[in-house]
Amino acid sequence: MIQKTTAFLFFLISFSSYSQHHELMNRLYIANQNINNLIPNKITETKSVVLYLMNGKITKEELTKLHEKFLTTNIDVVNYIDLNDFLIDNKIKNSFVNYFSEREIKNIIIYKKTNKNEELLLSTFNNKPTLLNTKRNTIYFKENNPFLPLQKQMLEEKFEEGNFLPTPTPERIYKTNSTIGKVVYGQTPKLDKEKLAVVVFDKIEGKLNEKTEAFLFNKEVELKNNTLKKLFDSYKHESQFVKEKDDSRFYFSRGVKYMFRLIYGRKETIEGYLKIKTQGKVKKGYFVLLQHSFSKNIFIKENQKIYMNWEDAVNNFIIFNN
Repeated sequence: MIQKTTAFLFFLISFSSYSQHHELMNRLYIANQNINNLIPNKITETKSVVLYLMNGKITKEELTKLHEKFLTTNIDVVNYIDLNDFLIDNKIKNSFVNYFSEREIKNIIIYKKTNKNEELLLSTFNNKPTLLNTKRNTIYFKENNPFLPLQKQMLEEKFEEGNFLPTPTPERIYKTNSTIGKVVYGQTPKLDKEKLAVVVFDKIEGKLNEKTEAFLFNKEVELKNNTLKKLFDSYKHESQFVKEKDDSRFYFSRGVKYMFRLIYGRKETIEGYLKIKTQGKVKKGYFVLLQHSFSKNIFIKENQKIYMNWEDAVNNFIIFNN
């Protein structure tokens, strides 16, 4: 018993202590998280986008100041996107990727600001939802002002100025033209005679070394999925646990009409995609989608809420449908 407890504590400590660039890469489900700490080639001669994480909502003034910092490095940032808005749904991710490709984006920059530090992660765009091409030049800074060491390294490596006019003011994107699905509001189907497919939390795909942070991330996902399955023990109707597929009609062909899944995002973005108003004061959290596997229609009950904790969102769904 002592050995098991010690092993579990070691796992928790190991998981919580890995470096910040791995944390950002985990959120993008990147398997190869190695970085060579070299600035992407020709970053000053091609277009970039910034995906940012901030404590609270970024103000127009904060975004303008951030854009000015990038202008001093001669990096042409054409768009700013809240990272949570990108991660909200796989369909949304693919829509953003298509948009980046159409805009001829060549570089991806992740910017994170906390009360103590700022973080910068710069890499080449890989034209995939994982965004970062870690097989090519990728660099990470965590400083009180990471733009200073970035500028210094760019001078040392003699980066040339681009032959274009940089974007003068920051352009922020909240959402793409994509939709998550057609919403049926206030009319939820009865599930007592239906088999419900419960979509589990995603893992990072690929063969992972047990010593890597990506492997530890997957171990935590396993714990979350085990908790999800235990919560559904109280669900009175038939259910099965599945991985999300690009085309949910795969499950319809196997007799599953309805799918339960959780999305995580900002309240205003979720409301924007679904064209609804959610209840409660939570500005960022988990929202339940009950979706028809063939039509892709999304059924949302009246006064549905966004929850800070995903367990609360699951429990509310189970209680409502039992």
